[in-house]
Amino acid sequence: MASRLRAAVGIDWSLLTPVRGLVTALPVGACVGVPLLFHQPSTAVVMGVAANLIAIISLVGAPVIPLRYAVADGVLMAISVVLGNLTGSLPWLHLAILVPWCVVAGAAVSLGLTPGVMGSQAIVAYVVLGRFADSPAQAVHIGLLFLAGALIEITALLLLRLPPSLRHQRHTLAAALRTVADYARSPAATSGFPALTQIDQARRVLTSSSLLGRSDARDLRSITEALRRVRLGVVTLNGLREQFGDSPAVARHLRLVGGVLDQAALVVEDPDEIGSFDESLRLVTEGQRTRDLDGVGPAHTLVQRRLEELDLALDELRRHLLEEADDVVEGAWKVDLRWRRPRPVTWRTPLGVLVETLKSDNPARRHAIRLTLAVVVADVLARSFHLPRGYWVAFSVAVILKPDYSTLFSRGVGRVVGTLLGASLAALLVALLHPTTLVSALLVFALAVFAYATWSASFAVSIGLVTALVLVILSLTLSNTPATAFDRLLDVSLGALLSFATYLLWPSPAGTDTDDALTRLSESLESYLELSVEALDGRPDPNRLRAVSRSAHFRFHEATLAHGRDLVEPNRNDDLLALHQSRLDGGRRLLRAIHALRFEADRGARVPAGDLGLDPRRPEPSPALSLEMRLLVGEIALSRARLRGE
Repeated sequence: MASRLRAAVGIDWSLLTPVRGLVTALPVGACVGVPLLFHQPSTAVVMGVAANLIAIISLVGAPVIPLRYAVADGVLMAISVVLGNLTGSLPWLHLAILVPWCVVAGAAVSLGLTPGVMGSQAIVAYVVLGRFADSPAQAVHIGLLFLAGALIEITALLLLRLPPSLRHQRHTLAAALRTVADYARSPAATSGFPALTQIDQARRVLTSSSLLGRSDARDLRSITEALRRVRLGVVTLNGLREQFGDSPAVARHLRLVGGVLDQAALVVEDPDEIGSFDESLRLVTEGQRTRDLDGVGPAHTLVQRRLEELDLALDELRRHLLEEADDVVEGAWKVDLRWRRPRPVTWRTPLGVLVETLKSDNPARRHAIRLTLAVVVADVLARSFHLPRGYWVAFSVAVILKPDYSTLFSRGVGRVVGTLLGASLAALLVALLHPTTLVSALLVFALAVFAYATWSASFAVSIGLVTALVLVILSLTLSNTPATAFDRLLDVSLGALLSFATYLLWPSPAGTDTDDALTRLSESLESYLELSVEALDGRPDPNRLRAVSRSAHFRFHEATLAHGRDLVEPNRNDDLLALHQSRLDGGRRLLRAIHALRFEADRGARVPAGDLGLDPRRPEPSPALSLEMRLLVGEIALSRARLRGE
């Protein structure tokens, strides 16, 4: 418990993002400051709150939030504001609309983290800003002001995030290289997913439209693709190490590979370091010529092949590093007119998922019902006891209550602690400074910068600063900020207690999320296996193979996270946890065995699909199958059975 409390309120200083904080805060400051210049404090409050909510959704979806999500979030919240204001004077109608709003918002967690937060923000906009209009015209006016603030934040982020240089991109790629280096030096059972995540992040920051025409960016993208091959080679070798025993020679070679990747990171940050990289690569090449792998036989042959392919991937990485270093000398700007036709985007799939979620018995539907009941009870209690700003109780339930206990605990504790600190800070600032409108605008901007810069480093600290930010914004139209701060602290505490009580009274069924995640992992691995077998059969599809390989990695990570959440559930089942851990181990070994099968196809091996013995109709491998391939097929069969829980 103590460690979980420390994790909920701790801060990781290495994750501070001051540039992101500054860029994200600029439009928030503008949305507050410009209306104040024209003596419109109410407008400043509405637009400032809207910009702040969009800023938060951009941080949740960092490093890149899809534009359609940001716009949809702004429009959905604006509609919520209008509906809330239109029905605010009629409590029964206000509650009647709140119910379906909460149901859909709760079910949105089935679409992912960002849509789930969008649903929570729609509830927040409805219950917090949906109670100030005296007429339908004023309700529409407030909604339009809110939409304007949201669109200003979105537009500013689109413009301000165009990188003027590649410093950020180089730093991100260097971090990916170092993560893969650490993975190469780790024990064989270590997950390769963190390395994949870092590589994907490097790819995202290098695919911005602002980099069109820059050959140095194209070279960095090539380095990223070469790094992907290196990581895949390390993953496959680790799978073979687990299956056939950990050879000291292989472990020693992988440590040298880690050193090469560390030097490559230095080259990306400073191309003058290319000499040090060549020296590190020379050590690996000499090691490749002199390494003495223990044992003989098919397992030895498989490992030797994988090591040779890893060395080739390192050579490819060196070539791209040299090309990138030459570009730095010659100049980055060259003509590159390649263009990708945008894929059409529809809402049909997300809507179908929402409908299916609400029709079937699953944790997302249970969360939707639980959230609806808790928010409605919070709203009724606040009205019944005439709490001065009781809408913050419903607000707190909407943002704290989560589908699993682990996230509920960390977010609940973090928000209460953060609100305590933020409310105290806001009350102190207003009491000591008695800020003018200009000082208030500067305070809003400063608090926004620090709040957004600490978002990744500490949820509690960031929420505390966001609380102080909102209270300073509200002080533009409210006279008693200390009382407002106390009310917010009280209401957030009540909302947190109600959230915990609701979850504990009706917790999510133990292991359901993990069962679903393991089913999705099994389906993804079967697709990966099918395409790898087709490649061995002479029908390779490299693009689809890369896609399903990445999907399988993400599915494995998703199942691992779900299992981790089950470990802290109050109604956990130890026998079920042990079974899930065994199935996860089977999934990891199956993923790595399929990698090895795919590498055999990449190096030119050709085996008819029916000879492998992986088809239930022909469960026995062909007698003509090589010993190396028999080992892989046997590992795949055992791992598949373990993943199924057999």
